[in-house]
Amino acid sequence: MSDQESQQKRKYFRLRYGVKELMPDLYMFGKVFRVSELSEGGIRVLMGESAITAQRTITGYIELHTTGKIYIKGHILRQEKNEMVFVLSEGPTFKQMIEEQRFLRQNHPGLFPKKTSFVEV
Repeated sequence: MSDQESQQKRKYFRLRYGVKELMPDLYMFGKVFRVSELSEGGIRVLMGESAITAQRTITGYIELHTTGKIYIKGHILRQEKNEMVFVLSEGPTFKQMIEEQRFLRQNHPGLFPKKTSFVEV
């Protein structure tokens, strides 16, 4: 692995929610949105037709399955199709992320495919 590749590694643990029904709710601007991906440093949110201007500061809270309300603060990084990516200056801790992952693994194991090993015959 080159130095450049090692620098490209993600800084934060990311938790992807593959099923819409399990996605946590984000409350901001008096509306409710679904969080499709969560990390200590950012979130990816399903926005639909909502128009939010770039570089706008956001505040609100996310309702997680395990720890309840987590207050967030950040700004818009980019928009991708019907999703908006936010960089967080305040958000979930690593501990809260691990608790959420543990809850999902225990209650919805199908979200996390098991690694298989192939045996040659």
